[in-house]
Amino acid sequence: MPVLYGGRAVDLTPIRGHLAGRGIQIVEDAAHAFGSRYPNGTMVGADPAVLTCFSHDPIKNLTTGQGGTIVPRTREEAAALRSLRLFGIVQSKDARASLTSYEVQGPGMRFDMSQLNAAIGLAQLERFPQTAAVRQHLWCTYQAELAGLDGIRLVDVDVAKTVPFNCVVLLKRHRDNIFLHLREHDIGFAVHYPPNHSQVAFSAWRRDLPVTGQVAGRILGLPFHPSMTHDSVRYTVAALADAIKATS
Repeated sequence: MPVLYGGRAVDLTPIRGHLAGRGIQIVEDAAHAFGSRYPNGTMVGADPAVLTCFSHDPIKNLTTGQGGTIVPRTREEAAALRSLRLFGIVQSKDARASLTSYEVQGPGMRFDMSQLNAAIGLAQLERFPQTAAVRQHLWCTYQAELAGLDGIRLVDVDVAKTVPFNCVVLLKRHRDNIFLHLREHDIGFAVHYPPNHSQVAFSAWRRDLPVTGQVAGRILGLPFHPSMTHDSVRYTVAALADAIKATS
């Protein structure tokens, strides 16, 4: 399960043969990556060998208010997913409108998207090219403003092929103190994300992951949303510079 962190598409071409030889299926966590492209230019979600999952919650590249989409690889997979999302019912909503009964063939849940959420998504889809361009421009603005700032490294992205979901930096030291300093000044920095292997849910399989632990202790997410202006980016970067100086 490759995770397309921040919208960055993962090129699995070098290991595809190995995965296929072992019968390993690819399920892509593309929660951050709606609108991004693979290095060969193909849209994320358009690879017929990959089951791709998008998130559309309020802060994602394309929002429906809440919800997500799965891009199936086959008609059979699509039918199974449609059944699973609504109590295991086989017939579609349109088909059930002319029936007095319906068939449940297996387990299912209540994961169907409401018409209201779908309407929000369709409206957002129409304006997505503009939203994508704003996100790309915002990331480039951060890149320019952060250049030369001591004590940090911007986590890079190919902005020509990526619709950035976030903008994150790695701090050399004192991440937690810097975070608290910024929060005390009402600036919405965040940590994305605490490592999974340190969570209680995975404690039975926990093992030492030193690189993950090191990065997790240094990473910091900057405020990043399409309503930000160049001035707000400058203000944010200046506040970050002040926080680094104050905690050094």
